[in-house]
Order: sequence, then C-alpha cells, then structure tokens
Amino acid sequence: MRLVAVDDLVAAVGVSFLAAANRAPAAGVLQGYRVTDEALPVLRGRLRDADQLRGRLGQAMSLEVRNDDYTVDILKNQ
Repeated sequence: MRLVAVDDLVAAVGVSFLAAANRAPAAGVLQGYRVTDEALPVLRGRLRDADQLRGRLGQAMSLEVRNDDYTVDILKNQ
C-alpha cells in the first residue's frame, strides 16, 4: 500500500477509508451460525422438548426443532 501525502484532514480520512474499503473484500464474505426454530416432519437439528409437548400435545405430525446452520446468510451480510 502506498502512503499519500495530503494537506487537510478530510482528504486524509478519505484516503484511509478508500484503503480500508479496498482491503475489506479480500478476506471474503463473513460466515456465521444462524439459529432457526421451525416445525418439520423429520428431525433435523435439536428437538425442542418443551415446545413439542406444549404445542403438539404428543402428536407426531411434525416436530418442533432448533437448527444451527453455518452459512453466509447472517445479519451482518444483509
């Protein structure tokens, strides 16, 4: 990275911001865990016992599950 001599503060902040903006996408898109709670016909993730017994009253139609996905679809990327 080249350093540029500038005379005023606004130009210095602009040059610094441009350098940081150029470096940001080099690391790639952020990834993280996204937690979803849903009712599914098959078990995928962890069974939410209390919600299953409270909401379904023992019916085996669908299962209340919590799932953690490691994905790029996280809040910081939206």
